Amino acid sequence: MGTQIDRDIYIHHLMAGRESGSSFTVKNGMLALCQNGWAKWNCDDKESLISAGDLCIIRPSCTVTLLDSSLDFELLAIHIMGKPQFNSIFKKLFPERYHKDMAHLFLIKPRPEYKPLVGNVLALLEEVAQDETNPARMEMLKDIFTLISQMMHKYSLFENEWGTTSVKTWKDHLFEAFTAELARNYTQNRRVDFYAQLLHITPNYLFKVCQMVANKSPQQIINRYIIQQAQYLLKNHHELSIKEIAQQMGFPSQAYFGNFFFREVGMRPSEYRRR
Repeated sequence: MGTQIDRDIYIHHLMAGRESGSSFTVKNGMLALCQNGWAKWNCDDKESLISAGDLCIIRPSCTVTLLDSSLDFELLAIHIMGKPQFNSIFKKLFPERYHKDMAHLFLIKPRPEYKPLVGNVLALLEEVAQDETNPARMEMLKDIFTLISQMMHKYSLFENEWGTTSVKTWKDHLFEAFTAELARNYTQNRRVDFYAQLLHITPNYLFKVCQMVANKSPQQIINRYIIQQAQYLLKNHHELSIKEIAQQMGFPSQAYFGNFFFREVGMRPSEYRRR
């Protein structure tokens, strides 16, 4: 069920559960804000991968086919009722990018360092939309739309704007998803199969992706990331002992951390810190 905002706009959650190959028609224009997971779509014979933090604009009267998705895929879908209303709203919000002949689907991706900020905007949007006691929520919703617009073209928080010009491939996006999960989980888990499971792919496929994109194995990328974090702590946080750094990095002991560091860097953590 959607939440009615006014006669021109309504908002609802679109959850995973559709089978691969299924299609749905976007009768009205749609602004889709991806809150969790990822999905691979096809619209007008063009494939797009939308993942957490991405903004997807879909014009009225087009059909989207779901090719694949993660189990936790979730969109906050804001439907604009009718083509005139859709054109009017987006022309106001995105004046520098709007034109009448634009394609049916555009994907706008936030820069990695700003994904948390975009996530906060999405959370605010959802909270406002669900607050049925707030008589000013439509105006607040429009203000949040305006904020998204400013983030796009004034503060340059987004990259690869209008995804039809992006040169990134499916494997590039999958590699980015892997490195993002690594940044969130490296202190708890350093196993390749753990990250493959998070991405809903096999370890062998993750290996192929990493080789094609970075010319390294997933384990090499994991180990290198851990070493970079350890090096930063050793050089910039002298108030922490090596034992404390080992604990903070998730190693079972200082000795285990020292052996891992020596194998990757060729010197002990204490030697690296004294350099």
